[in-house]
Amino acid sequence: MIKLTDLLNEQESFTATSKKSGETAVFKTKDARDAAVKSGTHAKIKDSDDGDSKKDTPKVNIFDEPKKDEPTKDSSKERAGNPKINKSVREKAKDLGITPQKLGKEEYESRMSKAAVEALTDSNFHSEARKLISILEDKPEWDSNPMNDPDKPKDVFSKEYDEWRKNTVFSSELYDSAEGTDEIAHLATNQSGWEGETSIDAIAFDLKMNGSKELAAKIQSIFEGNSISKGSESISISKLVNENYKGSFSDFKYEFGMALDNIGISPKAIKKISKKGKGYEVRLSSYMSQESAWKKIGEKIGADLIDFKKGTINIGLYESTKVGQLIKEGTRSQVGVIGRNGKIVSAYVHYDGYPDNMKPGLKHHMKNEKDVLKLIKMGGARGIFNDKDIEYYKSGQPMKGDFKDVESYIKDADMKNGAEYVYLYNVKDKKWYYADTYKDTELKKLF
Repeated sequence: MIKLTDLLNEQESFTATSKKSGETAVFKTKDARDAAVKSGTHAKIKDSDDGDSKKDTPKVNIFDEPKKDEPTKDSSKERAGNPKINKSVREKAKDLGITPQKLGKEEYESRMSKAAVEALTDSNFHSEARKLISILEDKPEWDSNPMNDPDKPKDVFSKEYDEWRKNTVFSSELYDSAEGTDEIAHLATNQSGWEGETSIDAIAFDLKMNGSKELAAKIQSIFEGNSISKGSESISISKLVNENYKGSFSDFKYEFGMALDNIGISPKAIKKISKKGKGYEVRLSSYMSQESAWKKIGEKIGADLIDFKKGTINIGLYESTKVGQLIKEGTRSQVGVIGRNGKIVSAYVHYDGYPDNMKPGLKHHMKNEKDVLKLIKMGGARGIFNDKDIEYYKSGQPMKGDFKDVESYIKDADMKNGAEYVYLYNVKDKKWYYADTYKDTELKKLF
């Protein structure tokens, strides 16, 4: 016969005080508690006799259901992240020699900070990247979007623009790559599916494991809570949603769900979101039948509801109204060649992958297959512009496919590599072709 007291004893826990926060941490076993005390991170509570005392055994109601949907935390109350991605990032950092033992604590923390900023940027979490830089550089004014500055010079290639840029977050060295930082960042973003929070949690995990807990806490703080403290201010989720929207498909899906949740509707109401031309088609459950509610959501993310159909499944079509040029900044692409044997190989290009930019850029820089092969061998680029030198990544891995099944290549460019467009130079006819990965199944001639 199983006694209730026996079940309660199985739930017994052991406690110790965190030296960092002063809070009481609960451990499931005595060995785990003692290990934390021995490591110096926790102190054993006085008058505790290893779990037999009631002071060291919190009461547990075995009939309480476990709480759901709570973020995973480690014993120090911080987000633990995704264990699999944490392990991969930690192994990559060790393989690259990015450890405090090899670099020293200062250089190690500098590179991991750059990796965190790159992970956010690569995931199109540009506002969060600025916020992190503003915290690490201790410049709160850098949290705001400099593109909204009314005094910003219009000509981005002018001397006036260069001078203006020096006083903005764009001048931060944290945006610059250092040896190994892009590899760590892109591993995290690829494995997380370009989810910014999970990506930086993995980087923070490595920092915590190497004793840099203060820096890890700063990095993770940009995603904490429904509001984020900023000095004496508090920034609400709705404000972040308004600023964060950059117009890319992945951002729209994320921020639409956040805006929906912010007005008290579960994101589970979303049946499907897909790209339609210049806009996004959203399908929601039948109870989301008020057109005014749809318009309210659009206002929160800077998009206009241009069409609405009420039915068993309600359908709305949104187009951006506020983001202008910024829609295009985070547009990813794959650029490569179709060989004489029909094999495809391409490289990742992060910024401005829309055709209006890429067509003149490719004409200027990619005149033949050698130019394209150089891009691939160099590991891709941040962008290809007709009036700028190419800034190569020097770390990316090529994507491969076959012209016989170009539809699969286009699909993989979207699903596995996050590209919104592909651009391929055909060696046989020396012409450029392209495809929109969201809607095209075949290549179209570019020039």
